[in-house]
Amino acid sequence: MAYFHNLPCTQRALLFSRDRILKNLIQLQLSRKKMVKSAKECIKQQGSDSEIYGRMQAVFIEMDTTPDHAVAKELKNLKDAVMKSEDGGSKDGNDLEKHIDAHLPVRVNEQRVSNLLQSLLVGASLLAMPAIKMIPTSVLWRYFAYMALDSLPGNQFWERILLLFITPKRQYKILEGVHASFVELVPFSYIAMFTLFQFAYLLLCFGITWIPIAWILFPTSFFLLIIIRQHLLPKLFHSQYLQELDAAEYEEITGWGQASYRE
Repeated sequence: MAYFHNLPCTQRALLFSRDRILKNLIQLQLSRKKMVKSAKECIKQQGSDSEIYGRMQAVFIEMDTTPDHAVAKELKNLKDAVMKSEDGGSKDGNDLEKHIDAHLPVRVNEQRVSNLLQSLLVGASLLAMPAIKMIPTSVLWRYFAYMALDSLPGNQFWERILLLFITPKRQYKILEGVHASFVELVPFSYIAMFTLFQFAYLLLCFGITWIPIAWILFPTSFFLLIIIRQHLLPKLFHSQYLQELDAAEYEEITGWGQASYRE
């Protein structure tokens, strides 16, 4: 808590802004994925261009909270691109993905009320320091440990760690129940490699906090992840595998009985 109090206001604001940006990006990725899936299903059913666009618009409205009239205006460019195929162009799923990537609207809803309230609450907590000091340190550590353990179920990193301890002969059992999409789409060797890299980097970040002087550089380890993700990992992993393994949220697939697991 003392460390959080000593964080500069600009650094706290950056952390909160990063969370909002990540949330918007996740929402955008989910919308794109569902729109592409819906459009391809309509193409298989030999639907018209109007029906294809209607499916994509319905998905976007379902994922979005903007009024319908605003959605129609924002999707105008996407509609024009899809309707051009009526002039003799051929319908192709790859072309639709390009249209969605080029014309899917991106929004940034910025406001400063949350940052102001958070800063005020942090400042107000200083008045409660006498009461906080009366709480035993062991109680605080147990509370933090409980929050950490409670957040493990559903965490992709934790699910992949558990996957490493399943013997190859039993791995097909995963496909019989509800499982993450990366289990089917990514070979096990790449899942293990990516998970071990994450675990090693986690140990490195944790070790820095125990070094008397180096703990000041702790935030630097997070900024280095940007460089590693953009330049190093694409050389070690296929882009599709990275998209599945590095997703903030992953799609769950219903089990389909006996299956052979990809090695």
